[in-house]
Amino acid sequence: YPQFIDEVMPFVQDLHNLITKGEAKVALIWILGEFGEKIPAAPYILENYAVMPPNEPGSLEVFYALITAITKLFFARPRECQQILGNLLKQLIMGCENADLKARALLYYNLLQTNIDVAKEIIVGREKVAAIDAFYEDEENENDEKIAKEFNTFSVIYQSPQEKFLKKQLVQKMHQEELENETKEVKPQTPSPIEEKKQPPLVEVNIPTATSTAPSVSKDLLDLDIGEYQSPDLYAAPSFELIDSPPAVESSTYQQSWMEISNSDTVTATLKSVPENIGDIDTLMQSKRIYCMALGEKDGLIKYYFYAQAMISKALFFIETQINRKTKALQTVIKSNNEGDRAKFKQLYTEAVSYTHLRAHETREDLVCRLLLEKKKQTKYKQ
Repeated sequence: YPQFIDEVMPFVQDLHNLITKGEAKVALIWILGEFGEKIPAAPYILENYAVMPPNEPGSLEVFYALITAITKLFFARPRECQQILGNLLKQLIMGCENADLKARALLYYNLLQTNIDVAKEIIVGREKVAAIDAFYEDEENENDEKIAKEFNTFSVIYQSPQEKFLKKQLVQKMHQEELENETKEVKPQTPSPIEEKKQPPLVEVNIPTATSTAPSVSKDLLDLDIGEYQSPDLYAAPSFELIDSPPAVESSTYQQSWMEISNSDTVTATLKSVPENIGDIDTLMQSKRIYCMALGEKDGLIKYYFYAQAMISKALFFIETQINRKTKALQTVIKSNNEGDRAKFKQLYTEAVSYTHLRAHETREDLVCRLLLEKKKQTKYKQ
């Protein structure tokens, strides 16, 4: 209500020290920015707010209003506001943690640096907002009722009844059709007994016979000949996997469990070659989530004491592996109290041995590169 500014102006300068709530501060700052040319102390009141830290709780809304108000007042009273505006923009650009407020300060600074006339047109606007004498809801409009009846038409867009923008003949025809639709009564037709017998059932259900066959899907839609489609088994048991970190097993626990568990399986194989460094096989087994408790070599006989743990059942597996460097023979004993998982682990360990058998001829450089690639694949699979 700009027409009341002259009445409010004497109180603004005296009451600004009593305002403590954030919304009240924002309202006062807006008044000072919009009508500050009529309020002598406006720049100095705004300066008191500008020295506040911008990152304190509750100060964000105040600084949003403050940057616009001081910039507007700068165009009306440049000498008094130039230093205040410069300090405020510097404070927000250099020390504000809010990205949006900081970006707004940079925008105002760049506008003022580039073209001050354009900046004034953008920030202040070309015209002052006209005074509001009454709200729209309080005004009586005789067309509102007509527009409400014609809600699903262009009347809502034009804010006028159809008779104002359509031809008279067309409006009359539309009203006539509406009257006919309202007065028209639709009587249900009862079929005769003969017609009832001839009527088909409401729903026809065609149940396929046992000889019906599904369409062939031996080729996909792109005719790529990818073979017969196999639908996924939603009820298949989860695959057997090992945990991806060494189980919490101490050497004493390992030795005691090895002595107590009597159930075991054996795996034998012959390697093409045996790595010079016995730690290479340990590294290869780690890539299969099988970890080494101890290893050593004496008189051409290499011994490994591996262990692993199932991901789902948490069953522990204890493995003793011997490799004869001269004959390249590998002998392994696997122990675990879980017979079902022990058989699955034996298959997994056999695959790991075959993997070691195929990779035993690799150089250390090849080994490092391949293990890095496998680690990258496992990380991508987990994500």
